[in-house]
Amino acid sequence: MAETLRIIESTPAARPAVSGLSAAAAAVPAEAVWRRLEGWCAHRWGVRTAVILVQGGGVWEPRLRPWALLGAERWDAGDWAPFAPAVHPMGFALEGCGDDPLRFTFEVGDATATPDVEEAFRRLAAWMGEAERELAAGTACLTDASDGDFSFKRAPQWIARGLQASGAADLLRPWRHM
Repeated sequence: MAETLRIIESTPAARPAVSGLSAAAAAVPAEAVWRRLEGWCAHRWGVRTAVILVQGGGVWEPRLRPWALLGAERWDAGDWAPFAPAVHPMGFALEGCGDDPLRFTFEVGDATATPDVEEAFRRLAAWMGEAERELAAGTACLTDASDGDFSFKRAPQWIARGLQASGAADLLRPWRHM
């Protein structure tokens, strides 16, 4: 069975623009929001190249969506040599490749985002940019009585709950294919 060993993605030159952000959401770096969304999905927004190293034979399908094959190489006698993988309805048929490492280069990603994805972006950006929220379990509220000001400290895992807490994860279900 073919196994994905490593995925190396470049940074996209541009990301889809999302409008309708609150001031707090707009202050959050867009790249940080896109990376959190893409970490949850197999889909990519913003076109970039991806090099995927694979080993073994059988049917193999790239995890990242959407994709266009730019090139394929096979490790042969200490160097990469081009080869033409057989196309299969589920991706590529890598029969006869044995245990030789394979290197695929793809162009992955969409230049635009659907309305659901834009809404997921807005929700997550708003959640990340929110300065005041109800303190969750595991957080501590620190009060400075001298001037009446206060601050709070979030639990270290607060960012991990953002996709679910904001509702962005539900909107991204169609792109979840991992």
